[in-house]
Amino acid sequence: MQHRLRVFDRVKAEREASKPAYHGKTITITLPDGSTKEGIAGVTTPHEIAMGISKRLADVCVAAMVDGGVMWDMTRHLEADCSLRSGHPKDPET
Repeated sequence: MQHRLRVFDRVKAEREASKPAYHGKTITITLPDGSTKEGIAGVTTPHEIAMGISKRLADVCVAAMVDGGVMWDMTRHLEADCSLRSGHPKDPET
């Protein structure tokens, strides 16, 4: 049992050390209409933000535009303050 606890503690320490420095910080996500949402770096995803607006929006979006032009997978965690635009199929800018 002691061996298992040592292995667990070692693996836990390695995972904590490998987390990016930004992980867990509060971030501000700015939407196209100028409104903002709060999120947590390394945790919040574009999909979660879309779900907060509309389930239908979240269902139809396959990607998001972060900071005006970077395509972002809807399940990829946001890392810092950013602007976010839905990747709605009917949006000509995405």
